Amino acid sequence: MNKMREDFEAFYESYMLGEGRRIEHIKNEIASFKPERNKYGYSDAQEFWVVWQASRAALCVKLPTFENGSIRGYSGDCEEARMVVDSVAESLEKAGVSYE
Repeated sequence: MNKMREDFEAFYESYMLGEGRRIEHIKNEIASFKPERNKYGYSDAQEFWVVWQASRAALCVKLPTFENGSIRGYSGDCEEARMVVDSVAESLEKAGVSYE
């Protein structure tokens, strides 16, 4: 399961429990996910999923840029800095957050 969907399902379960839904019903809603269609079989879960994806798509993190082989405003080891930026980019991607 990808990180974004995992985060969504944890949020959805917590939120719906707070709204008084029974855990069995929530688990059924989550289990209704069809990966080939990227959809849930229950309308509540599907609506929340669409909004969750849109909220993630609206985020765009600006990562540091490299000029002349060094990162702007950074005086340390450039290769180390590039590895850190790559690691952050990978984490953002797994969480479904875009970056540039």
